[in-house]
Amino acid sequence: VKIGSGELDISENTFDNSGSYPVRVDLGGIVTGEELQKIAGNVYQNHTTSDQIYLSDNIGTHITLPQGESYAASGIVIREGAKLTVPEGAKLEIEPESYFYVYGTLELKGIEERRAEIVSMGGNWDGIYVYERGLLEAEYANIHVSRGYYSVQSVHPSERGYSGIMAFGTVRMADCKVSGSS
Repeated sequence: VKIGSGELDISENTFDNSGSYPVRVDLGGIVTGEELQKIAGNVYQNHTTSDQIYLSDNIGTHITLPQGESYAASGIVIREGAKLTVPEGAKLEIEPESYFYVYGTLELKGIEERRAEIVSMGGNWDGIYVYERGLLEAEYANIHVSRGYYSVQSVHPSERGYSGIMAFGTVRMADCKVSGSS
């Protein structure tokens, strides 16, 4: 199932061996952010890549992921004025060689008992880039990036070989764990 735009209600289904990802959501087609709440209670099994919902594309609105859900993601861009909230217990697993660009707001809002997470799906990914008017707010979050560091250097993201959290905008983090694989 590939979802671009339109009304959806995908709940209480079993997706078995239906390709690389059972459900793909192009975030550019999300209008209110409530659409993701209507993809719930499904069983995903025996897929070639991942038994998760796959998220990609530009975010142009306010989206809050459902609590406790896990998603695969690639090529996420949060546009200026838009916001993505990853609440307690929710997890984004980023595909290798992918990126996460923040021109708007990325909010990781966990609690001590159930952290919000952005982690590597396995292999290196380019990290989180917070651009000039962008904002990363994280509390009780686990962030696993390729090399596990935070930098406020004036290095343009197109410079290959960098990964981690790159801040040209504002970053506010409290009670977070940032780790890496090398």
